[in-house]
Amino acid sequence: MSTNPEVQRGIKMIPLPKMAMTLRLSEKEQRALKKRAERDGVSMQDAARRAIREYLDNSEHTTRVIDAAKQIMKVHAEAIEQLVD
Repeated sequence: MSTNPEVQRGIKMIPLPKMAMTLRLSEKEQRALKKRAERDGVSMQDAARRAIREYLDNSEHTTRVIDAAKQIMKVHAEAIEQLVD
């Protein structure tokens, strides 16, 4: 029996390949990133990766909110029009 708790629960973790990329920052952006990373006790790379994840999460949330608002407008268009009048 495996000692790995993920395998014990029947979940096999498959590592995804990492992708290298070059991130070009202005001097001001680089200084700010370095300062923030130092404050957080992480590398600049980890700080940038965290920022990217937060951006993606926030973008996804915004998309879901907009889609929900559109659906509400569509479903309740008649009632909304009556409220406007």
